[in-house]
Amino acid sequence: MTIAYSIGVMGDNLKITTNSNPLNLSNSNCLQISNGISKYFQNNTGTFVNDCVVNLDYTKLSIQVGPNPFINTVTVTFKTKIDNDMFFKVSIYNNTGQLVKIYNVLQNLFYTGYKMQLIDLPVGIYILQINSSKVNEIFKILKNE
Repeated sequence: MTIAYSIGVMGDNLKITTNSNPLNLSNSNCLQISNGISKYFQNNTGTFVNDCVVNLDYTKLSIQVGPNPFINTVTVTFKTKIDNDMFFKVSIYNNTGQLVKIYNVLQNLFYTGYKMQLIDLPVGIYILQINSSKVNEIFKILKNE
């Protein structure tokens, strides 16, 4: 079996070591893979996460919130590392602006999806805010029966 790799480097010198499979990559900057796979930093779950910080202009595109509408739970997933700050706060506000839930979350928990139990909230429209020292993103979510 032959495995081909196409790897582009964004700055710095890429070091590749391999004894066939797996391929080990090391670089102090970001890596770009031509087939769209961009997950490298192993988080002990079999999933690999890119250890690069993305441009904050693309932060909202790197966050998935769902399902929306939801019934009992909402999951927040980061597609890539968003900020060098490892601590994030997730706040949920009702439609009158009252804070109804708050979660303090380590960034690495978002990589595989951070699930929030919201079963006790009544049906309605809510604002979900994700922030850290440099990030402040807001999503509108809807709770159904």
